Amino acid sequence: KLAFPSGIALEPDGSLLVADTNNNRVQRFAPGDLKGKTVAGSSSGKAGQALSELKLPTNVCCLKAGGFVVTDRGNGRVLHFPHDGGDGVLIAGPPLLERPWGVCESADGDVFVSDERLGVVLRFWHGDAQRGFRKGEAVWPPPPQKPLEAEPPAPDAEDEVEATPANQELAFNPPPRCAVAADVKEVEAKRDSLSAAAAPAAPFSIGPQEGTVMDLD
Repeated sequence: KLAFPSGIALEPDGSLLVADTNNNRVQRFAPGDLKGKTVAGSSSGKAGQALSELKLPTNVCCLKAGGFVVTDRGNGRVLHFPHDGGDGVLIAGPPLLERPWGVCESADGDVFVSDERLGVVLRFWHGDAQRGFRKGEAVWPPPPQKPLEAEPPAPDAEDEVEATPANQELAFNPPPRCAVAADVKEVEAKRDSLSAAAAPAAPFSIGPQEGTVMDLD
C-alpha cells in the first residue's frame, strides 16, 4: 500500500516508478502488475540516511543513460540509482540543497532539481561514466542584474568657470573690509598712532557755554 505518493516516472519498458513518500521508498510496477517492488529505500518503510535508504522521497526521474534519480527530501540530497536498485550515488546534498522536491532530465542529459526551501532550481551537468554529474549551478531565479549607472550630464558652456589666477585670488584672499591682525603688538601700535593724531580743534562759543569741536571721522 502506498502512503502519500508524490512523484511518478515511466521507464522505457513501460514500468512505472512511484516515489512512495511516507513509506520512504521508490516502488516499481511492471506493466499489468498491481503489486510494486521496492527498488530504492526500505521495503519496510523505515527512513534512513545510508546510500541505499531514503527519507521522504518526493520525486523520481528515469535517465536516458540508465537508472533513475530520486529527490531525497528529508535528507536534503539527490541520489542516482541503478536500474535494479541497490546503493545510490550522491549527485548533490547539503549545503547545496536543503529540501529538494522536483527533478527532471533535459534533452542533453543534464538534471534539473528544484529546492522548495531555497526557492531555486539547480542544474547538474552530466559527464561521462567515470566523472558522473558535475557541480550544479542555480538557473532559477536568474541572478539579479546590476543596474546601469546613468552618466552625469555634460556641463553647459555657460556654467563652466575657467580657473584663472584672478579667480583664484578672489577665492582665497580675505574680503576687502576684513582686517586680519597677525600680531597683538602691531594692533596696539596702530591704536596708539591713531589716538595721537586725533588732536582737539579750536574752542567755540554757543551762547554762554564753551564747546570743543571734535573730528568724529
